[in-house]
Amino acid sequence: MKPRTTKGNIFGQPKDKTWTQRVGRKSFKFGNPLRQNYLHTQAVKALVPGVPVYGQVAFTNVARFPKGVPEGVSALKTLKADLGPLLQADTVDPVDLNGAWQQLQATARTDRETRQAHIAGIQAKHGKDYR
Repeated sequence: MKPRTTKGNIFGQPKDKTWTQRVGRKSFKFGNPLRQNYLHTQAVKALVPGVPVYGQVAFTNVARFPKGVPEGVSALKTLKADLGPLLQADTVDPVDLNGAWQQLQATARTDRETRQAHIAGIQAKHGKDYR
């Protein structure tokens, strides 16, 4: 899950490269969070084969989607209901799930330098103002 704290009206579709945030009279472009979340989801799937992995982007309740909420996006208040059918459909052995969690914890790089390098790479590819 990728949480977003964006507010205002959000305009974008799953295949768009960028989405638009409108707050009052101002508009801001930002990278499609579904595209970024897809890459993160694929990385997790590669680390824990055989365990179902789902990607979902959750916006705070102050974000609005006047043209409809794209598939793969939830508001925090609807996240549990949106994920419910997915989670009920899969039955994963708790031992497998625990093993997958241990594998993720062992390989996760959460240090500051790694995060800064990740952000720098995104900005180098998409521009400094890419959010």
